[in-house]
Amino acid sequence: MKQSEYEIIPLVSLITGIVGVILFGGAALLTIILNFNTLIELTTTSFAFIFIIAILLTFLLLSLLIILYCQKIIISDIGISIISLNKKYTLQYSEISHCYICSGNINIGNTNKQISFPSFEYWNGKNKQDAIILMIKSLDERKVEPKTSIKGIFPHIKGF
Repeated sequence: MKQSEYEIIPLVSLITGIVGVILFGGAALLTIILNFNTLIELTTTSFAFIFIIAILLTFLLLSLLIILYCQKIIISDIGISIISLNKKYTLQYSEISHCYICSGNINIGNTNKQISFPSFEYWNGKNKQDAIILMIKSLDERKVEPKTSIKGIFPHIKGF
């Protein structure tokens, strides 16, 4: 029997993160360059610019976080893996006791190990539909029902 394995990339999230880095990083840099003399004076106007720069840098960091969160997702007959920048995290279906979906995230695992990755609507790949069907079918076979819960809202990796 041939093992099925599908590689999925959350392309929409990745593009959103890159566009955010370019826009917010560029806007922050442009604000600093164009208003450098005003920023040095430390007047009320400069504090307003500092506040704007802080907001832009916050959105820049959030955009970088989106890029780091957009890893490769591998759905196979055996389990679900995500490949981040430096490590591969794998959960076999036999280890999964919960699956929470919320706010564009999927959080799967048990009390000891958990992984999170972008939800189905953000996936991109030639076999996206087959990967979704395989994942849902494999979870159904083990009687793990995907639930909408606030527990799925915060992406994290635990226990590896």
